[in-house]
Amino acid sequence: MKDMSKSIVLITGAGSGIGREIAKKFVDAGSKTIIIGRRVDQLEGTKEICDPKKQNNIFIQQCDITQETDLDNLISFLKSEFGKIDVLVNNAGASSAVRTISYVTEEMWDNVFDLNVKAVYQLTQKLIPLMSVNKSGTIITISSMAALSPGLLGGAPYGAAKAGVTNLMGHINSELNSKGIRATAIMPAEVDTAAAIVKKCRENGLYLRDISGMGSGVGNRALRMAVKSGETNQHMMKILENVINQ
Repeated sequence: MKDMSKSIVLITGAGSGIGREIAKKFVDAGSKTIIIGRRVDQLEGTKEICDPKKQNNIFIQQCDITQETDLDNLISFLKSEFGKIDVLVNNAGASSAVRTISYVTEEMWDNVFDLNVKAVYQLTQKLIPLMSVNKSGTIITISSMAALSPGLLGGAPYGAAKAGVTNLMGHINSELNSKGIRATAIMPAEVDTAAAIVKKCRENGLYLRDISGMGSGVGNRALRMAVKSGETNQHMMKILENVINQ
């Protein structure tokens, strides 16, 4: 595996599920990893599961990415502490409580798009100058197969939002690839995150003891994308065709 000890990585929604597993993979690879989310206690939990010898390379920042003030504070921290960003993983996302289009409220729709699309656009835009410093950067967004296969599993707002953000990554890659900045999307099918498993167990009256390690397949894919600096856009498109269900 490529040595990432000189890489600065930022991961959103890193307090649980896929984000936690992605963070662990990058920390194991040696990168300096900034993990952000709304709840510091969950971010601390992510730090605790990482290799104790590498925990000094984990930096926790509380940040609600739907709030521009929080984003501006984050950018100020990144500029003062690191001066650059090599990899951005846009992982934070959520669906609506009601998923059928007949009953989704305007507030539910807006909340899903604010988190899954608008926040990704705003954070990515603010970080482009920090990638342009070295004319190098990788932007990875965790999208969903719901972008390609609409259905009630993800819900109408979620599927539409993920389709939008996947398209956004394609645009960014086309526009900025010549400047050394790549962008792509990972499109998992349903992933057994902690929240999903707990919900299923409760519905079936089951007791759940251990939910660690879920989402590691997506984490592996994100890491591979980050270290393959010569990966072509055509190869990325082949990756997107695969359902990540490892």
